[in-house]
Amino acid sequence: MTGFKSYLDKLLQRPLDWLLHKKICYWQQRSQHFAKLDKAWIFQPAKKKSGIVILAREHYQEFVRSYPITAVSELQAVLKQEFITQSLVFHSIADVDNNRRQVCTFVVNPALLDDLADCWLVIPETWLLWLSGQKQQMLYISSPTQYYSYSGESVPISQRVSLLCQSAEAFKVVQGIPAQTTVLELSQNALADQLAHAMSLAVVHRGLMNFFRFPSAKGETFAIKQGIIITAVVSFLYLLGSSLYLTKHISSTEQKLKLLSSDVGDLLTAQQQYEHIAEDYRQYFTQRTARQLSGHIWLVLAQAQQQDPALEIGSLVKDGENLIVRGQTDRATDLLALLKSNSMVGSAGFVAPVLNTQGKESFVVSIRLEQVNNQQGAVDGSQ
Repeated sequence: MTGFKSYLDKLLQRPLDWLLHKKICYWQQRSQHFAKLDKAWIFQPAKKKSGIVILAREHYQEFVRSYPITAVSELQAVLKQEFITQSLVFHSIADVDNNRRQVCTFVVNPALLDDLADCWLVIPETWLLWLSGQKQQMLYISSPTQYYSYSGESVPISQRVSLLCQSAEAFKVVQGIPAQTTVLELSQNALADQLAHAMSLAVVHRGLMNFFRFPSAKGETFAIKQGIIITAVVSFLYLLGSSLYLTKHISSTEQKLKLLSSDVGDLLTAQQQYEHIAEDYRQYFTQRTARQLSGHIWLVLAQAQQQDPALEIGSLVKDGENLIVRGQTDRATDLLALLKSNSMVGSAGFVAPVLNTQGKESFVVSIRLEQVNNQQGAVDGSQ
């Protein structure tokens, strides 16, 4: 799976490099194209125009506003009426948040209409920086146009260096950005590399549709030709990117399943141990509650001896649930009556004939005791 993913990465990178170098230009006073130098992208003067243009920050104004409209079609109609006097304007519409939508509007300088006549895709560079950067990241672009850019959660926020915004702290105050936000500086070469990386994300991003436009009549044939080529390349990249995404997703899922199988194995082992412990406890509790306690027989015999001083105990044997008591006393029948009257005795009876020996009666009595509550800590003294 890793080898296939590496192959897809390389396969996807080749058409992206071709697209950046051949079909996309960066417009800052003049047309420039992307070129690679030591695996990094830089700007170089372009000999011809392209149908796809990344527009430098100095060539457009940028506004961020919030509208209490959730339907995109209704919001687009409102924006069209609001900017009806503008020749070339684009809008990046955010998702609904608390029944409102934020909109970042890019108003292109009308002086560029002739230069952009053949272009059918005009992308503001601040939107690309927002797309490629981490959210809540602040940038200072030092060349060629000095401005500050902040990647908001929903839309980009930027402002050119001016008398009203001379420092990063002033930009933070004006835009309500946390004071502890760090600032990353981008030079011209770093900006080129960042924009090139952003384009690899933009070709499969639905927000790219916001920046399409119809070219003028004189450039229509050129634009259609360029559009067909670019559409084919973008479609290929989208399909390839989708395959790469699915491959990565499958690989990630397989890795999660491996980790999950290990956790499930541990859980099953723990469950089996718990079931063994629960079964052992159940058996112990069953045996404990079912066993017959006989320790209090000594209390029964002691009470009987207090009432019958002539009583002599010869032996005491346990026979199942009964206790067999052998001994001598003056009157065995009186002893039997004493035993039966004891509250701790369930039943009692002779199991052998009473014999008269040397003036005393020898007896064999079977006694079944009443059971005390095991949970109160009764002690079984003779098992």
